[in-house]
Amino acid sequence: MGVTGLRERKKLQTRQHIADVAARLFAEHGYEDVTVDQVATAANVAKKTVFNYFPTKEDLVFDRAQQREVDIVALVRGRPAGTSVLAAFRTQCAGMLAWIAAQEPGFQLGTAVELARTSQALRRKALEIQENQARVLAAELAAETGQPESDPLALTVAWTLLAGNRSVFREVHRHLADGVSPAEAARRARPAADRVFDQLEHGLGDYPPRRPGRPARPGAA
Repeated sequence: MGVTGLRERKKLQTRQHIADVAARLFAEHGYEDVTVDQVATAANVAKKTVFNYFPTKEDLVFDRAQQREVDIVALVRGRPAGTSVLAAFRTQCAGMLAWIAAQEPGFQLGTAVELARTSQALRRKALEIQENQARVLAAELAAETGQPESDPLALTVAWTLLAGNRSVFREVHRHLADGVSPAEAARRARPAADRVFDQLEHGLGDYPPRRPGRPARPGAA
């Protein structure tokens, strides 16, 4: 690994360390009662370093938001020919449940869901993130169907698919909060996931239709 690669890895490790420390402090003391100065002190970095990685305090809670947008693009562009976006999202959801089921007892999905209930600022940030993700997904869907990025159908489908995934995520979170094991939480959430995607299949199962001979878009995973 070259110097540039080592530097980037170091940056990623520092970013993850700060996010992990912030998550622990927020879980222990509550979001509103923890300052960025306290996060910096606990992470043993300068306050400026925290802001270099996380422009706002809210970004410390939603530290994977940007990566999620990258993952969404990869999911759409990298799906096999003939596979609907709905099927790709369904497969991704099943993979998430399988991953959760394999975690050790005591595993937590994170504090973002719970913290957002306690802070108006976090609720606003969550809505902003959801809007950004929907816009990114809609742009990919519109491109596949030859429509402009403003296509209302693409945006409607994007919001629906993302809401389906979030509803299953919240269902797992609810079961984990009841104290069951990750494997049991995933098992209980699977019927809900099936119902969500079975219902969506009636309206979105063939959207967007992949044009015959159309290759995967550049950047396919």
